[in-house]
Amino acid sequence: MVMLNILILLSSIVALGDFSALGNANPVDEQEDWGCGRSCPSGWTRHNSHCYIYDNTARTWSQAEQNCVYLGGNLVSIHNDGENEAVKNVVFRATNSYPWTWIGGSDLYKTKVWFWSDGTKFGYSNWASGEPNNGGGKEHCGQINYPGAGYWNDLSCEYPLPSVCKLRKQ
Repeated sequence: MVMLNILILLSSIVALGDFSALGNANPVDEQEDWGCGRSCPSGWTRHNSHCYIYDNTARTWSQAEQNCVYLGGNLVSIHNDGENEAVKNVVFRATNSYPWTWIGGSDLYKTKVWFWSDGTKFGYSNWASGEPNNGGGKEHCGQINYPGAGYWNDLSCEYPLPSVCKLRKQ
């Protein structure tokens, strides 16, 4: 039942695109293209043509995704070693450590079929040894920094963790 609720929530967020209930401010200028040499919004870190931010508020995976959508992006998708290193560094600069942190990977729709919440292709991974293992049949969301800096793990989506958001390219 929890999984169904998460799927409905994510589908509603994407379909409605109305985040007015989350606050009055619009933190991202929808028209600005963060590529082409433009800078990231205040508090965000640029790597190549993307902007990233660490949010230390512990949330479930779906709550973290909802927050990232409100900010104009999604939970971070990671597509190569350089980007994985950049995300690891964003977390370290914010915390001076490598805490477990939500990323946008999930196999909520079908076990062992991983996707990114931003809809991009899941063609790169940096799973820790033996991961993803769907421990207890209930681990469907991805985290970084397990068991060490930059490695990924699957975890119950209900576990509260901080997160990294990535702005959508316009």
